[in-house]
Amino acid sequence: MITEEMIRAGYDAGVVTLIDAPNGGEVVCKIGDYWFYFWNGDPEQFISRDVFLQRYSKEQIVHAIWMGLEEFRELWSQFGPEYVYYETVLRKRLDQELSSEQKCLRELLRAALETEIATMFPSCHEDFPESFINDVVKDVFEFSAWQRKGEYSTEDIRSAIQRVVLAAVQARDTLPKL
Repeated sequence: MITEEMIRAGYDAGVVTLIDAPNGGEVVCKIGDYWFYFWNGDPEQFISRDVFLQRYSKEQIVHAIWMGLEEFRELWSQFGPEYVYYETVLRKRLDQELSSEQKCLRELLRAALETEIATMFPSCHEDFPESFINDVVKDVFEFSAWQRKGEYSTEDIRSAIQRVVLAAVQARDTLPKL
């Protein structure tokens, strides 16, 4: 799932950009090789990128882009593949931007997650798919308040992992029956 934090990080890193629509008209958001309309908050259609950047703050822009992508997610039957493309580009490009400290932290999270799963689900912990573990590590890494603050206490990490694992287990049908 694409978060507002991912959009903000992508915007800061130049992965998420604003351009004038190639077919003329209003400003659009470009992620990777594709672009999409995201703004419907201005009564003036067809304002240029430069005017748009003067009128709206970074936070307004990031939020509007995220809301546009949330609409894609909600209309999955129409926009699912496009949404997945944008999420994949963001995850790959932002992963490349991670510092060595962040990469080390991600590896520590992975080890802690595997230990926590074995503790929480001793009878079936080996049945958890690798993709599930990767997704949970990314979710904990991206969404946890301790990561944003730079505080990495063991209890914070363990609590975040437990919450994400339980939520993910409840949301997925492909995991072992617990």
